[in-house]
Amino acid sequence: MGAWLPLLVALPFVALLLWSGSFASRRFGRFAELPAHFDWAGRATRMAPRRTMAWILPVVFAITLLGIAVLVSALPREMQNGDPVAAVLVGGIASFAAQCLVLWLTERWARTQG
Repeated sequence: MGAWLPLLVALPFVALLLWSGSFASRRFGRFAELPAHFDWAGRATRMAPRRTMAWILPVVFAITLLGIAVLVSALPREMQNGDPVAAVLVGGIASFAAQCLVLWLTERWARTQG
């Protein structure tokens, strides 16, 4: 059980990330396109189809987090440097925080669209 603990720690974050994609798709459903890129000031500089932008980051973050969890679970203990559960926990928190930042920037953009 202990070897697969990183995967169990990753699953709630994967669920949160996928939920955030669903939330974004519904929340910004009135737009055909959403910002695909923001500059340092938080202004939208590129646009892309809504479905792509609502789902691409949550799916990429979820796949990356699951990949990290599986790899650290499969790695022999003597080859690990540190606690694999802590690594997955930090990765999950960072991924979800990044997704929250993108949602916040997109919400801020949506308010200016009338």
